[in-house]
Amino acid sequence: MLRTAMKCAVLPLFFSLSMLCFSLEFSGMARGGARRVEFSNADFEQGRTGWELPRNGTLEQVDERHGLSAKLVVGDPKTDAVYITRQLPVEPGKCYFAQGEIKTEGVVVAEGRMPSVGACLIVEWADRDRKWLTSGVYSKEVWGSGDWTKVVCDDLRAPTEAGYATIFLALRGKGIAWFDNVEFYALDEFADKTAPADGAVLATNVPRFEWLSPDGIDTCEVLLSQNADFPAAETITYTVEVEDRLQLREPLQPGVWHWRVNVFGNPDPTPYRFTIDVPSDARCLPPQILADHSRLLDPSDRYTFSIECEDDVQEVTVSDLDTPTTQFEMTELPSDGKWQILPHSGWKDGLNAICITATASNGAVEAKEVWIVCAPKPEKVVVIDQAGRFTENGERIFPLGIYQVAPEEMPEVKAAGFEVVHSYAFEGNQDDLAAKKYLDAAAAAGLRVFIGFDRGNYSKNGIVQGNFELLARRVGALASHPGLFCWYLFDEPEVPAYYVPPKQLTAFAELLRQLDPYHPVVMTTWGDNMNAYRKTWDTHWTQCYAKPAEIVATIADHRRKLLYDSPITLLIHCYDKTQSRLKKNHEPVNWDAFEPDYDWMRAAALAGITQEVNGLWWWWYAKSVPDWMTAAQNPRTWNDLCRVVEEVRALRPVLNAEGAVQTGTVEAGDAKVEWWMKTVAGKHTIIIVNTSESEVEATIAPQGVAPIPVRLGRFGVEVIGP
Repeated sequence: MLRTAMKCAVLPLFFSLSMLCFSLEFSGMARGGARRVEFSNADFEQGRTGWELPRNGTLEQVDERHGLSAKLVVGDPKTDAVYITRQLPVEPGKCYFAQGEIKTEGVVVAEGRMPSVGACLIVEWADRDRKWLTSGVYSKEVWGSGDWTKVVCDDLRAPTEAGYATIFLALRGKGIAWFDNVEFYALDEFADKTAPADGAVLATNVPRFEWLSPDGIDTCEVLLSQNADFPAAETITYTVEVEDRLQLREPLQPGVWHWRVNVFGNPDPTPYRFTIDVPSDARCLPPQILADHSRLLDPSDRYTFSIECEDDVQEVTVSDLDTPTTQFEMTELPSDGKWQILPHSGWKDGLNAICITATASNGAVEAKEVWIVCAPKPEKVVVIDQAGRFTENGERIFPLGIYQVAPEEMPEVKAAGFEVVHSYAFEGNQDDLAAKKYLDAAAAAGLRVFIGFDRGNYSKNGIVQGNFELLARRVGALASHPGLFCWYLFDEPEVPAYYVPPKQLTAFAELLRQLDPYHPVVMTTWGDNMNAYRKTWDTHWTQCYAKPAEIVATIADHRRKLLYDSPITLLIHCYDKTQSRLKKNHEPVNWDAFEPDYDWMRAAALAGITQEVNGLWWWWYAKSVPDWMTAAQNPRTWNDLCRVVEEVRALRPVLNAEGAVQTGTVEAGDAKVEWWMKTVAGKHTIIIVNTSESEVEATIAPQGVAPIPVRLGRFGVEVIGP
């Protein structure tokens, strides 16, 4: 289907029959071009001018072609500076890309204050006061010794609060790197207007406007004026969200009109003109079809919709977009404008894509595509309750999940005590049959699945590109499967390389809930703007692949950013960050030094429980992924993780029971002790976690019990009762 048709299907929009009821392809794409942002001393020929060079940063003439280049020598990234920087002004909302050249000598992995990424180019964002705002994009990593190579940071969309891009010439490792010829480009993105065509003469005074907006844009402005200069006093402006079309409801005066579509940060440079060739009092409005995407539980259930029309409705027809020969029984109800439909043979199992067409007595035609999933209510209905907890058929559960599990590995994962699994394969393709086979394997192993949708990174026709149909078809194929646990709508939509704006992603979430109200929608986000995505999830998956103290701090930070109005599921890690990077670079690794170890993993999980999260997920199993060191690949660490899972499972009767909860923090020097107490039927269960790596002595004092002194070692945990 067309991107515009897929976007429009989410809302009560208005289509021409020819555009909606047939699969077509636009020949045009969103137009624009790259414009170099000029700034001084991009090639360092003026020395340090414009750049911040640290003490270990110098200028050196490497060869005749490059002239002066910036040189950075890092012996220990824990103490040496690792960046050469400068800031460039940007326009909020505009898209950019940066590139430069890097030469290296002996660059190897060495951990510093941040993970080692070798020599690279990094672009991040600062606010209008030049203070750091949010992260951005890293170029490819350059290691070892090598001649000049070009690196690129693309897909850089400036946040709405941005005033500057911060350029980092980075050497996060050990060795020597030279940098030169840094370039920064702005991308001028424009909507591709498709209807009415430039110069068109229209026999209607309520035209329909259609265009194709660039990826990453969820709001456009349509401007109409009879003056080609679009003066404010003579211009009508419409704000359009998510969809790429606008049906006028108020008639225009006859004569010549001009129209343009402005996307965020980019005024349309090439307005089109059209002529209205009918009087303003001519009755030209098409019917308005009010039809929601829906879930029906039985093939014999009737689907109800409404039609509003200023003139009489002359004809209503329905067609099946996948099976055109399908015949429908149609009934006009006594209620004004209401209709019911049912295929003669009943609804197909899974997705039914239909097109409703209505013709008014004035001859105007309107059509609306609707997706109907016909599938029985699943045996196990999972939702998030009002208290923010997972429930299954009305009973609270505390689920335990893990990422990236192949079918042949499911029995081992099940035996370890996990219940929900995942595969990244289904976030990169639209093969719903393969997805169903994965759920089949999980169900056979006694597991369930959190499953996503094609993001569009490779297909260029996924969620990023606004392909709502792929979501409808996957839900139709899997909604009633016993192996389904929840829908993993998207992961980190803020990432510039596959950015999805909040309004567009919210429209996906609303469609998902219409088609399947029996499984929760989950999302991961980060950053100061995360609450803009709040309506896209039922529970937020907060990821923190760090030590216990940072986990506690991250949960508190996310709750604050989400205005204390979102359930939180915690994602923690079971892979070795440092040595995974060594392994990727074919350097020696030490399995005996694997981190996190048992104490760390146990404290991380129970620290999350003290913060009242509603479930725990681990990133990641990945036993068959060769470039990562995960717990699954290290028998000792896997046994340790299994012990942690067993301990959490033993606590679940208390976690899921109704009871009063108290939580608190005790500071002991630089260390913090987190505690949680739940009282069920008069009995207390207390969890106490030392989130630091130092031994601590502290006393916790929940109400209703005597003060409890504890002495805990590194990441020590004590569980008392019931």
